[in-house]
Amino acid sequence: MSANQFFRDIRSEFGGLIFGQDSFVDELRELFNDRSLAKRNSHFELIIAILIVISCVLYVVLTYELPPLLATILYVTESIIIFLFTLEYLCRLYFARSRSAFVSSWYGITDVLTIIPFWLGMFFPFLYGFEYLRALRLFKWNGYIQRYLSRSQVDMSFAARIMIARAVVTIAVLILISASLIHELEAGHNPEIATFGHALYLAVSTATTVGYGDIAPVTGLGRTVAMLTMLISFGLIPFFIAHSMRMYYQYAAKTDALCSKCGLRFHDFNAHFCKHCGTAIQRKPDDLVPEDA
Repeated sequence: MSANQFFRDIRSEFGGLIFGQDSFVDELRELFNDRSLAKRNSHFELIIAILIVISCVLYVVLTYELPPLLATILYVTESIIIFLFTLEYLCRLYFARSRSAFVSSWYGITDVLTIIPFWLGMFFPFLYGFEYLRALRLFKWNGYIQRYLSRSQVDMSFAARIMIARAVVTIAVLILISASLIHELEAGHNPEIATFGHALYLAVSTATTVGYGDIAPVTGLGRTVAMLTMLISFGLIPFFIAHSMRMYYQYAAKTDALCSKCGLRFHDFNAHFCKHCGTAIQRKPDDLVPEDA
């Protein structure tokens, strides 16, 4: 389904809602259902994923001195994106099967942490200092990637390689959060960290344990962040890489057998029923044995 067809479907359903039909509500419920395998959900999540990246880029760019007009345009763009994130969160909350489970889930907490500093910052300006938390939304890429692999007709070797991208996303988020914290804590106190680029350089050199020493934190909290970054790089980063490699080999061992009911394509090499809906799947005799057996 193309993007144009997707938006045509949305407009037609919206027209039905105006005239009292409930199909639009059903479509929205399906759209905000993470377990749905519909392709339009992949289109929607792709849009959200792109907006997440744009939002993080805007945060970084707005830390620099910019011409007033450009700064205003970027700030308005950022505000629109945060509004869309807020609307998405409210819709997911409204259509969630268990709202308490959604609110207490990792992604639910992440969404709240990324939108609260913007809205409450209007009344409590010091909360704007926590806008770096929006980088946490990048973790949602991992969920998007996993669901994309379940919905899409992609080659298994390509699916296996995508799992490596999950490790890259995780490392990028950790470094971005570290750089953001260092910039918030050190800017104005450390002449060596005048821009976000300086903070990013320090975060990367700390996470990779290179430690050239040409830039170093001077505040107590800044040094604490640097210390935590080193500890995380020793522990969590190897863990995420190992997890991604394990997922790589799991996908490499899967076989291509399209479920006639829900459309799930990849299944374990010895599976006889779809793990998503329980429907019996049609298998070729050769598919019951892994390729490397």
